[in-house]
Amino acid sequence: MSISIAIVDDKQINRSSLSEKITAYKEIDIQFTAADGKDFLEKMKSIKNGVYPQAVLMDIEMPNMDGIESHELHVKH
Repeated sequence: MSISIAIVDDKQINRSSLSEKITAYKEIDIQFTAADGKDFLEKMKSIKNGVYPQAVLMDIEMPNMDGIESHELHVKH
């Protein structure tokens, strides 16, 4: 059984590097990556089958919407 995760970071190099390292572990499935908190919330809302990431690796300091604000909004909804 695998664990599904999401990676949220405004820097593409960080998303790519982390994704590359994580894919070495067969037990971890990267469900999606997002460029900022707003993108994360949009991708979470677009999930129709009710299967959400079990863990989220999120940068705290990002433009548009930071990690803290997006977490707070996600928890409210």
